[in-house]
Amino acid sequence: MNSILFLVAVYFTFASSLKTGDDHPTLPTMWSAETIEPGAPGNGKGVEAYNFVSKPTYDNPSAIWSNYTDCQRLIYVPNNYDGRRYLLGCDAVDCCYEEQDTNQVEFQIPNVHYSNPNKKVEVSYQRINITNFGEEIMADEWSWSWTVKDILSQEWKSYTNDCDDCVNGVELLQWTTRAMGSPWFSIQFRNFKGYELNSDEGNQFREMFAIPDICKRNNLLECSDNVKDNYSTNHVIINDKTYEGGRQSECDVARYLRNAGFPSSTIGTMVCISKYESSWNCGATNKNTDGSTDYGLFEINSYYWCSGDPTSKYNECGTSCSSLMDCQKNTNCAYKVYKEQGFNAWYGYQYHKSECDSYPAPVCEEELKSANCGTCGTAYQTCCIGFAVDGYPCDCHLQEGGSGQSGSNCGDCGTGFAACCIGYAADGYPCECDVM
Repeated sequence: MNSILFLVAVYFTFASSLKTGDDHPTLPTMWSAETIEPGAPGNGKGVEAYNFVSKPTYDNPSAIWSNYTDCQRLIYVPNNYDGRRYLLGCDAVDCCYEEQDTNQVEFQIPNVHYSNPNKKVEVSYQRINITNFGEEIMADEWSWSWTVKDILSQEWKSYTNDCDDCVNGVELLQWTTRAMGSPWFSIQFRNFKGYELNSDEGNQFREMFAIPDICKRNNLLECSDNVKDNYSTNHVIINDKTYEGGRQSECDVARYLRNAGFPSSTIGTMVCISKYESSWNCGATNKNTDGSTDYGLFEINSYYWCSGDPTSKYNECGTSCSSLMDCQKNTNCAYKVYKEQGFNAWYGYQYHKSECDSYPAPVCEEELKSANCGTCGTAYQTCCIGFAVDGYPCDCHLQEGGSGQSGSNCGDCGTGFAACCIGYAADGYPCECDVM
């Protein structure tokens, strides 16, 4: 009998040794489990139900229910800019909400998505012992990472075991992540159960992610700071400083971008990026699972770009993280990010590349109230509005103190402006502006 058990153990050890990183499982996108999460209410133990949708809609939202002692939380994301976190029964509050600026965490191996579909994420494998819910067990460890400018940015480890009776043949045991130099952050799972998409059981499971009626009141209040501090893992206090912020218009964002030095050809794309990063909200923050924080209009990360956050290291923008709650200062830093890494620095662009590449720059009233450049200037602005609507904004602007000249890179509208000025000059009314 002992010899049979020994042979069985040898067989499974040998089978595991044949695995490589390329054999990593695909985790179910719908599951329920008991969890232990550091920082969660009470002792961190809860029961969670999860439905991840990469491109969520109101008919199929990306959502997660977290049930703790005397408190429930629903993260509900119908798209990547209208999400909310609902807290029910927390501190005796029936229901309150706070904004959810991005999609929820994606529990997948791997969860790094490059804009180039041919670029592969390397996953490593080993079989090790872990402690889960106080019990020591053997598990498959799958690990991968993400780098920025050849600097290690974030690492992930997922611990699983094969399971013949489980969806996708896998059971998730632990999920661990960290940024370089920071402690590992781990979530433990027990009684993990996946659900098949489009099955009767899966469809029934998905129905549980509807917003409760008590949270649909027209006068629903935003959660107080006390509730956020106690129950929201995404809440951040930015010292004692207050900046003018909140949700901005497209024209506001375009103005910040131009002031920061962004080329006119990038304005539409950057406005689109801000839409998906912060919902055009200068006061937005997002707490990442590695402990770092994304700040403001363009969700600038604390680890690389600013100082004063516990996770700050490089401060490449030479400014404090708290100052990034200022709309213009945040955009100034975003310009440095753009010059070093391009649009792909933002997940908002990677996930919405097609839309953002063709997103038109907003046509704003202030542009029509610019320099007093007469009939030719008005004609130039009208021409630019037409091209901008078609997704081709003008790269040049009217400047007072000129003589009717147009820069060589100012396109058809610039050429038309110069021709108009030649005609008026012949009649004795020279233009006093240039297009540059």
